Amino acid sequence: MTDNKEFEIGEYPKDGRLAKYERELLIILKAQDKEGIITFSQRIFSDCMEYLKTTLNISFPNLVLNLINHKEYTELFDRLDMLFGFIPRTKAIIFRLGSIVNVCIDFDSHFKGKPSQFIANLCVSYIEELIHSANPLKSETQIQEVVCSAIEGFLEIKLPDCVKEERLKYAKTCDEIKHKSNSSTTLETSTF
Repeated sequence: MTDNKEFEIGEYPKDGRLAKYERELLIILKAQDKEGIITFSQRIFSDCMEYLKTTLNISFPNLVLNLINHKEYTELFDRLDMLFGFIPRTKAIIFRLGSIVNVCIDFDSHFKGKPSQFIANLCVSYIEELIHSANPLKSETQIQEVVCSAIEGFLEIKLPDCVKEERLKYAKTCDEIKHKSNSSTTLETSTF
């Protein structure tokens, strides 16, 4: 979405993936295990990757996941803006440095709200960035249908039409900015 709004999770299956993650996260939060939260978040990234490999037959480049705090993320965006020109500020970004594709997540901005919201929004960022990494030449607009379908399948939820429409509107804005800058460097962003 255009200004990093979170989406609210409505009903979801209590025996589904999102509910299982939520139960696990509640235990970690109760124990106040900060390292456990990071490990849990990294495992969800791997789970998203495996889901996309098996359901969409996607292969991925050499990826590095970076869960960083808001200050470091803002500084990263500032540096990227200097290199590539203005790009919309989001909660997740992917960029290539040599043979490594970096998936950077503003972890602080994800880690708020109900546990189910945190998990869902983290998964949304992961899934979009993973799909971008596998399809770097496709535009934001071209991948949105795949992204929405993958989000619904992985989280076992139905995205409201207004969320899908907002994602498509945002994607078109990103594509217009990219087209105007006509940058030859691969740089993708996502948000929900």
